[in-house]
Amino acid sequence: MSLGNAVLDNFEEDIGITPDQLPLLMILWGSVACLHAGVKKYSQLMALRFLLGFFEAGFFPGVIYFLTCFYKRNEMATRIALFGGSTLAAHAYAGILAYGILQLRGSGGLTGWQWLFLIEGIPTVLVAGIAFFYLPESPSTWSVFSEEEKIMAVERLNEDGEGIYIHSTLSDLDTSNKKQAIKALTDWKIWVYMTMFFCGSVPNTSISK
Repeated sequence: MSLGNAVLDNFEEDIGITPDQLPLLMILWGSVACLHAGVKKYSQLMALRFLLGFFEAGFFPGVIYFLTCFYKRNEMATRIALFGGSTLAAHAYAGILAYGILQLRGSGGLTGWQWLFLIEGIPTVLVAGIAFFYLPESPSTWSVFSEEEKIMAVERLNEDGEGIYIHSTLSDLDTSNKKQAIKALTDWKIWVYMTMFFCGSVPNTSISK
């Protein structure tokens, strides 16, 4: 909760958090996933599960933050839906993929579950390595854009009031947006959604990761 509130006061800028750190999180949690293949006892498993959750926890909010560096408010819902939908699709096919991988039991002297963790962890590390060099930090630094396109990309975000160059802090709150914040926090539909998401995510992700 403290970290979530800290971002309201330029926390990312003050300590140097940037979108290009997403690949680091991917490498760390992909590496931890691979280490599951060497687990010998329960205590090791619990330690690795803790580290996996620790490193992966920052990925989803990190992706959302990254998207806000490129898209306007009225464009975010579709992008978040596509991102969230992709995780649901992955879960839908995870069982089928796992069934095929588990058939590798005995290959290379490894069990099926060892192959499962390795095959699911190694691609994550490889993709993260590519992302280190390809993933842009912001529209103004993306080499794919021309100078004119960089300017246009930044201006469209600033016009929307959501660009990385206009970062709202607690000192920017006024009577108008304070009322909006209170209205959002007291909206019963928000709390119903939060409860549904929590109740669905805890039992699902605790055993599916």
